[in-house]
Amino acid sequence: MKRTRGAPQPEPLPAAARSQSEGAAKAERTGRRGIQSIEIGFRILDYLRTELRPVPLKMIAANTGMSAANAHYYLVSFQAVGIVRQETDTGCYALGPYALKLGMAAIEQFDVFTAARPAMTELATTIGHTVFLG
Repeated sequence: MKRTRGAPQPEPLPAAARSQSEGAAKAERTGRRGIQSIEIGFRILDYLRTELRPVPLKMIAANTGMSAANAHYYLVSFQAVGIVRQETDTGCYALGPYALKLGMAAIEQFDVFTAARPAMTELATTIGHTVFLG
């Protein structure tokens, strides 16, 4: 990496290492590097989020583009922190109790006024009237 005065510039990630997720795309646009294994692991969590029932390892692997062995390693770590749980009778996986805690914390921290402000500004500009949120 060529160094210039000031902050060092990060090296670009190889094409094969780039995630297709929206967050990774944003990070690439800003020139920031992340941790690839976290982005890969979140493919599992995102898949479990979309399922309405616990699912077997083979289904998780097939739907995330991972080998069953690699998916299993991630699931073991996710179980250790409680974000994923495994049913004892079927061996299927689902989101765990810590995922619920994260979701509740996100809801509590969500500021509807900040989220609505851009849409309100656009609406006010479009209709030519003051817009209030109640």
